[in-house]
Amino acid sequence: MPVTFRLIPELGLVFVRYEGHAVIEDTAAAFADYVRSPGFAPGQKQFVDLSEVTSMKTDYADLMDLQVQKAFALVGRGVQTLIAYHAPTPETLEIARLSQRSWEGIDAVIPRVFTRRAEALAFLGIAECSFARVMARV
Repeated sequence: MPVTFRLIPELGLVFVRYEGHAVIEDTAAAFADYVRSPGFAPGQKQFVDLSEVTSMKTDYADLMDLQVQKAFALVGRGVQTLIAYHAPTPETLEIARLSQRSWEGIDAVIPRVFTRRAEALAFLGIAECSFARVMARV
């Protein structure tokens, strides 16, 4: 599957990685797995790594349906969810900004787009060296 996630409890983080051709169906399946996982908790910081995406199938209706599902899981729990999209190329920036716009008007989710990983991690309150150490172990 071109979308994977890894819970990193010591950082309070969900690391999501996209690779290759991204489609909404894969995102929906990965999100459903995440919500069902024992480590799921609303308010977990999310680092969404789009750096390995080569292309994307865009279906705005499916994206909006998925965002509704995500909102049910993440919103209304008295916590905010920070989402950092790492999008280092023009193509991935377009994908990230589309995702970011889909959260407009939802105060419980704070999405930001970054071209540099260090800036995305800083937004989440995570030092890049800590992230690198944890990722080396997993």
